[in-house]
Amino acid sequence: MEFIIGFVVVVALLLALGVSGYYILLGVFVLMLLTLAATVVFFAVTAFTLLGSHREHVRFDRIEKPEGGHFNCAIYKNASGEFRNAFPSEGIFVNYIYDNERDTWVLVTRRGRAYDRYSLTTIIAGLSFGTVSLILLGWWAVGTLL
Repeated sequence: MEFIIGFVVVVALLLALGVSGYYILLGVFVLMLLTLAATVVFFAVTAFTLLGSHREHVRFDRIEKPEGGHFNCAIYKNASGEFRNAFPSEGIFVNYIYDNERDTWVLVTRRGRAYDRYSLTTIIAGLSFGTVSLILLGWWAVGTLL
């Protein structure tokens, strides 16, 4: 909400200072392109960290907030230790996603971070949709605004 109010105030100030609506719109699209580019880079770096990972058969243990962390994370456990999921835990479908009655598999990176199949789906979908959105928005912005 604060972001929207701040955005409206900045646009109002720019209009009051006499900045053309074209340049304000161009600035908005540049910000959108930069945000999408940062998202694509995030998912690409995350996918790159998976290259040296190995597969572990684990069982879901609990959800907890790590020390110094901001979000709850799923903790998986097996005979070789505990693995914290790199992505925050789901809040809505907890009973569906995290089943402690049966074993599952995770990919564990060199740093000991776990990626379950839902994290992998998020990475693939984020990288795919982010890249396509970035290309289409950039193509549209170049064709329309420039």
